[in-house]
Amino acid sequence: MINGKEAQFWPAQNSVMVTEVIRYPALLSCRIWLAGGEYVELREIEKQVIEWARGIGCTRMELSGRRGWARKLAEDWNEVGVIMAKGIKNE
Repeated sequence: MINGKEAQFWPAQNSVMVTEVIRYPALLSCRIWLAGGEYVELREIEKQVIEWARGIGCTRMELSGRRGWARKLAEDWNEVGVIMAKGIKNE
């Protein structure tokens, strides 16, 4: 919930990013869990997010998204896992 301060909304002119802070036992991480818009603009938002995350004590950034992001961001991001999902039907 963005209004409840559980997520952060990062708008730009033609793009947007949504983040959340994840507390692990040994560290604080900032997760980008939604992003859309223009790639160059998203990378600019990312810089702002990283600065903010450092300021609140985060020592790691995470993101979830399509595998295509792993290829596009390979210069400075590492793929460490895959998120999988499946649909379920009412029976």
